[in-house]
Amino acid sequence: MAVLLAMLLAVPLAAQEKPLASSAPPASAQPSPQLPSIVAESAAEMDRARQVFARGDFAEAEPIVVTLIDRFGEALGPDDPYTLAWVDSLGQVFVGTGRFAEARDAFERAMAGRERAFGPDHPETLMSRSRLGNALLQTGDYARAAGVYEQLVDARRRTDGERAANTLISMNGLALAYERLGRIGEAVTLIEQVHAGLAETLGADHEAVLRVRANLASMLESAGRVDEAVAIFADTVARQRQSASGVSATALNNLALAYGMQGRYTDATRLLEEARVLAMERGGPDHPDAITAIGNLASLAVNRGDYAGAEQLQLEVFSRREALLGPDHPSTIDSMTGLARTLYRQERYAEALPLTLRARDAAIRRYGADHPDTFLAHANLAAIYGRLGDSEQAIASATLAYEGARDLLGADHPATLNNANSLAVALSTGGRGEGARALYADTLSRRERILGPAHPDTLLSRYNRAWLDLRAGRFEEAHEDLAAAFAHRREALGDLHPDTILAAADLTWLRLHQPALGQPIEAARAMVAAIRQRRRQLGAAP
Repeated sequence: MAVLLAMLLAVPLAAQEKPLASSAPPASAQPSPQLPSIVAESAAEMDRARQVFARGDFAEAEPIVVTLIDRFGEALGPDDPYTLAWVDSLGQVFVGTGRFAEARDAFERAMAGRERAFGPDHPETLMSRSRLGNALLQTGDYARAAGVYEQLVDARRRTDGERAANTLISMNGLALAYERLGRIGEAVTLIEQVHAGLAETLGADHEAVLRVRANLASMLESAGRVDEAVAIFADTVARQRQSASGVSATALNNLALAYGMQGRYTDATRLLEEARVLAMERGGPDHPDAITAIGNLASLAVNRGDYAGAEQLQLEVFSRREALLGPDHPSTIDSMTGLARTLYRQERYAEALPLTLRARDAAIRRYGADHPDTFLAHANLAAIYGRLGDSEQAIASATLAYEGARDLLGADHPATLNNANSLAVALSTGGRGEGARALYADTLSRRERILGPAHPDTLLSRYNRAWLDLRAGRFEEAHEDLAAAFAHRREALGDLHPDTILAAADLTWLRLHQPALGQPIEAARAMVAAIRQRRRQLGAAP
């Protein structure tokens, strides 16, 4: 149980990991007569591999593990269980160096060989299946990952039982696969079951349980249930503050971001500053949590409209991550993308373009051409090309992003719908208004069905269609969308949330310019009252 808990803490929503392969035979293996001599010959390499693996030096471990695979494979055969144990270990090395496609292939080979040798429900087979599922998630093959995890969960339930730790960890992986596929409701149901099972076994205040609760809260955020997510994050922070180990920077970051989604920027900033200081005290200015806190402060600055302040923070994050992790690390690519978006928001499109091209090229090198993050980079390029007046290039990039995500993830996946929105924008900018409106309408319909009418992404689709109708002189259709957006935001977020205020302003503007559509007084009163209240909260004169 202690090993499994350590695994869960290290990889909260992925499969558990085990130490690097050793010379101990798998339970069902028949030892080869040559095994003792091979083990004796390889003793030094095996001991060295375990040492470097234990300290996380995967680059040094790789050539040693490859040597062991070749040696055991030549002596015992490529499908011998001992050879496959080292193949599985090579997959772990690839995970440690971020080479997930190679890890996927190694785990798949190990799983297939172990299934032939031991059967589908053997612990060694299930371990490789678990690791394969995680590698598939990392390569963006979410549908296949879900299938692997579904098989794994079924097997764990047969062999270990419904509430066993191995089963719950496998359900964690399946929940993440469902979330990535846009099946948020199923993901939330699964993660709730995982949380209940671990809480029953370990207690509500155990660190593993608190980590799973954080995963649950993140999924609730994805489902648009922000208030529920905030309640969980806040409770987690409160519990950790009372624990012997104290509050973690990760918990503070999570709660701060949730506060930001509620428009509570002062509370969010306070927590992020605390997280940054805490991480620096524990690991110095280059600690990952300290850099994450700076990045989150930049996100809050963006939400407040302080783009110049956000740019300076994002530049610091990007520079540190590039120096520490390299230009092709996922965190570096994310930082590059965030900085480019802030330049875009400041209408500095010519500066954003080369940075976004770098992010796209890095994504292709890191993930390959057919990966959701690569498609996202194409969508970002489409927006910039559109602003620079290159409509054809914008449409080409947006089409690549949309069709790639649709074919890989499905038409209803959130990433596909985001890229559909980007393509609609490009079509609109390029003078293809009818095609853009049809795509906006399709995206809105899908988001209403999947996310609900009040979800922020659904309202974004409604706004996009409304502004397209305004430009085309379809004022009644635009008014219907803007009025619905105002009502949904007012109900979900309250009068004081910045998004509600903006919705009121948009509706007021339209009714002032088109009096036949209705009196602007209700929306205007809500907007003015909210602005005055926000000013009082910020210490300004009403």
